[in-house]
Amino acid sequence: MRAIMKAAAAMVVGFVTSTVVVPDANAMMFFLPDVTISRVAPFGNLLVVQVKNLGLASSPATYVRMRINGSGARYVEVPALAPGAKATISFEVGSGTIWSCHNEFNFDVDPRRAIRESNETNNEKGFYGGPC
Repeated sequence: MRAIMKAAAAMVVGFVTSTVVVPDANAMMFFLPDVTISRVAPFGNLLVVQVKNLGLASSPATYVRMRINGSGARYVEVPALAPGAKATISFEVGSGTIWSCHNEFNFDVDPRRAIRESNETNNEKGFYGGPC
């Protein structure tokens, strides 16, 4: 019996272990795009919107939706953005509409929530017309 155990021990020279690391779901959120509207500014009869990807991954092309007083949705395409990249788009609106104190403009990037982002709560921005 001892001879068999010695022979078996001689055959086992070493062994390899491996560890599989499964990332935490919250940690994975860190490596996603995060598209947001960083700025809205009037320019003549245009409302100029700057979209920025704050995330650590590229974002695919998407849209910005504009609504005036909660209705009349209009869309403008935003190109794919690398991490940290910006894109500037514009909506044509009459200058009287822009400066009317009764108008509220709401902008929403990725309005259909088609892009999985690290932060889904920063996709909207408002702009208000001039003083009444």
